Amino acid sequence: CQVLHLQAKLPISGLPNAQIEDPVSWMDDFIAEFAGTASSPPSGRIDTRIDGADLYLCTEPAILCGAMGRAFPHRPLLGYFANPLVSYVPRRFAQAWLADMLALSSGETGREAPFMAVASTRFLAEQIRFQTGAGCMAVRPLATYLGPRRGPVRRTGEVVVLRQPSVFWNSACILNSMVRLNTAELSAAHAQGQGGLRVPGLEFVASEELPD
Repeated sequence: CQVLHLQAKLPISGLPNAQIEDPVSWMDDFIAEFAGTASSPPSGRIDTRIDGADLYLCTEPAILCGAMGRAFPHRPLLGYFANPLVSYVPRRFAQAWLADMLALSSGETGREAPFMAVASTRFLAEQIRFQTGAGCMAVRPLATYLGPRRGPVRRTGEVVVLRQPSVFWNSACILNSMVRLNTAELSAAHAQGQGGLRVPGLEFVASEELPD
């Protein structure tokens, strides 16, 4: 794996971003479907197991929490976010959704059951608080279900990087490339007692690439 360092601007992608073009109608349809007030019966098979759930979870897109909060006002709702609140929301609807998020968090939507907002990082939790005024907890993913391998005895200078469930790139590759691009600076800082890393022999290894 190798990361190339280019002194140039990358072209802007012409691909459209995924968006819910009309969030208001989308939320109305969602609420009508699950609240049983739709004008026509739902197509396909209905999974009734949702009726027995003690706690509901909404994640991506975040605006789904607004719809679920109204469709299921009597059920506790937990929103767990790894992306900004306005992801998938057109700009013209962003402020209305942020205000709706504050109302949902403060109990001003007529819900009888509580709602709790949780972010996967402290930065995102503070961003949500700044954008909406609503409190948001931070709970970092532990990745325990990914089963990181122990592998053989570690070599000197080898660092195992655990895979994170919300990271879609090879972190070990990125770190090794950063070391390679900054070898001289890191070695000099370490030699002068200014921190830095002992570069010779340093290698980051992805946990999923280790043998059991």
